[in-house]
Amino acid sequence: MTTGEIILIAALFVTAYLAGAIPFGLVIGKIFYGVDLFALGSKSMGATNAFRILGWKAGLWVFVGDFFKGLLVTLFAGLILPEAPWVQAGVAVFAVFGHSWSVFAGFRGGRGVATAFGAVWVIYPIAGLAGGIVSISIVVVLRYVSLGSLMGTLAAVLVGAVLYLSGLWRSPWGLIFMGPTAALIIWQHRPNIGRLATGTELQLAEWPTYFARAGKARAGDKSGE
Repeated sequence: MTTGEIILIAALFVTAYLAGAIPFGLVIGKIFYGVDLFALGSKSMGATNAFRILGWKAGLWVFVGDFFKGLLVTLFAGLILPEAPWVQAGVAVFAVFGHSWSVFAGFRGGRGVATAFGAVWVIYPIAGLAGGIVSISIVVVLRYVSLGSLMGTLAAVLVGAVLYLSGLWRSPWGLIFMGPTAALIIWQHRPNIGRLATGTELQLAEWPTYFARAGKARAGDKSGE
């Protein structure tokens, strides 16, 4: 590997981290709604918290931004160095890490689901499709977004492993990307897993009424000071 190649790879990794670190949820919340997502709900700048706090339009825009920052940097790395799939996998991981620990947001962030989902559609599209179907199905049927995210992540990894071990997918780099990112996503969902285990996790239909009550309670506290 030449010095030029090392510099190029390092630049791709840094670019992926910085792109992943773009805090779409934080920007949309503060500019268009005057709301700091780090102060409300799950205190995350991801699409799920944006949907909870700001509504479906804001949540959709945050999801699109987070999704495409994972997809575009991964696609770009594959086009620049098509003979080095390990670089593409590394770029995808750095993008997810950037989203989870954004330098632009005090090294806070989201849980990485949308950004990882965008990347997996480039690296391992069949696994991404499987994960998306499982995730959406669980959200529609059971109304738990966190459970959908977790099970969709696990489904993508499982499908990727089956395809690779069966010889239908020859490159191991898809799995090498999905392994650490899946572990990160599960780790980031620790509070949700605890609430799911105790039956206290909010379902999708409960979000608007719950957070409306919470907002009124905060307003009441302030008015009584």
